[in-house]
Amino acid sequence: MAPSAVSMVFTVENAKTPGSLEKGQKPPDGHSFDEALELAGFGKVQIVLSILAGLGMMASINEAMGMSIILPASQCDLDLDAGEKGIVGGAVFLGTMFSSYFWGYLADTRGRQLILKYALFATSFFGAISCLATGFVSLLVLRFLTGVCVAAPASTVYAYLGEFTTPSRRSQMLSFASVWGGVGIVYVSLVGWWILSYDWVFVLSDSFEFKPWRLLFIINTLPAFLNGIAFCFCPESPKFLVSRGRNEEALEILKKVYRLNKGVDNSDGYEVTSLRLDPEDAIAREQNGDNSVGLFRSMVQQTLPIVKLPYLVYFIICCVHNIGAFAIYGGLGLWFPEIMNQVFSQQSAHEDRKVCAILQRNETLPVVVTELEL
Repeated sequence: MAPSAVSMVFTVENAKTPGSLEKGQKPPDGHSFDEALELAGFGKVQIVLSILAGLGMMASINEAMGMSIILPASQCDLDLDAGEKGIVGGAVFLGTMFSSYFWGYLADTRGRQLILKYALFATSFFGAISCLATGFVSLLVLRFLTGVCVAAPASTVYAYLGEFTTPSRRSQMLSFASVWGGVGIVYVSLVGWWILSYDWVFVLSDSFEFKPWRLLFIINTLPAFLNGIAFCFCPESPKFLVSRGRNEEALEILKKVYRLNKGVDNSDGYEVTSLRLDPEDAIAREQNGDNSVGLFRSMVQQTLPIVKLPYLVYFIICCVHNIGAFAIYGGLGLWFPEIMNQVFSQQSAHEDRKVCAILQRNETLPVVVTELEL
């Protein structure tokens, strides 16, 4: 007689995947952060934070691409040649490049919300006082300092938003926030077209006149200022608090997220009572807890995981992607208004000139054609 097959089969109802819990059952060692975030739900908190993160991206785009509209309008007042305009236009990117690493370290060790708040206010400050520039050097310094400050919201908003969003929705919300970069370009273009259509002048002194292009600096940096105010009322990232050993504070924030998303007055229905330390959080807590480690060594410890497999491959891919994106929209975007300004300003007087000759502004070159060749 053949042996019974039933004795060789585990019933499905008794088979449990590792880490799976029945409804209402709490793990003995606490919930992981992702589990706690999942139980807090998805709703108005994530939507509002995605808008704020998008405004942070918009602020960085405004400061970087706003110069493409301002430089052609300010070149006569500031006596800028083509080379100086190129340097000033790239000053924001240069400041971003020099400070991004340092801002990332501060965001990982001091807090996302804290860095975002102060960096946005600093960005709006240097962006606004750029309107007081009187020449190439002063404008270059102010735009470089603006780039140093705007590097923080340009990257930290992604970490901040991602740490409030469940893994299943994270890519969706980060993509939504990125759309605001395009909104920033539209904002800069429309506001520039509107403001520069006026020709008013306020004479403040014998050597300083306030013209519409100066007002553009203030209007372009307005989203950064408003975003900084909004982040003053936002909580710190609970993921960051867990990595710093402040589990109780993180749990209180998650309870508040639960109440806002569910639309209830209390968090009695929130099942999480304690948070379990994930392996990556344990490593971060160990590094942050060693006060004897110097600044340089601490930065090295924060960086080493990126240059090791498997993260190295993704790091290289992201670098190549960013280089291509910035080369296209940063290079072409900054110079396109200047190119069009030269073409249309000289077309009426030199209808028989080639575009290349117009861009080179070589008035002595005797090039004669029957029509403008594009």
